[in-house]
Amino acid sequence: MLCHVYLTDDKLAVRAPFALKDALKGVPGARWNKELHVWVYPPTPHAARAVFDAIPSETSTWSDHAAALLVEAERIAKAAELKTAENLPNIPQTKTTPWPHQARAFWFAIDMLGGL
Repeated sequence: MLCHVYLTDDKLAVRAPFALKDALKGVPGARWNKELHVWVYPPTPHAARAVFDAIPSETSTWSDHAAALLVEAERIAKAAELKTAENLPNIPQTKTTPWPHQARAFWFAIDMLGGL
């Protein structure tokens, strides 16, 4: 039961055996492409993470571009944890102690693309 995940025509495509039909159909944004015989999804980190959770990872292969979406999904999840974190370090090179919401916003945005 080998699954292959790749990007095609600005879509995240999954070629998988019929046994995984219900799992892949349950992923938000799922559409069946009858010409290519693949499930397609929006090319977003959220969709890539949902597909990763839906298929067995030991029998799946991911193209480099699709795997990059998974890496982005992990980075977003890690940043989201900081939005509610307590006892964060102070913001570097500041003269005053930041308020908690300022520290959370800084540490949340520091790793986001274009955040600072």
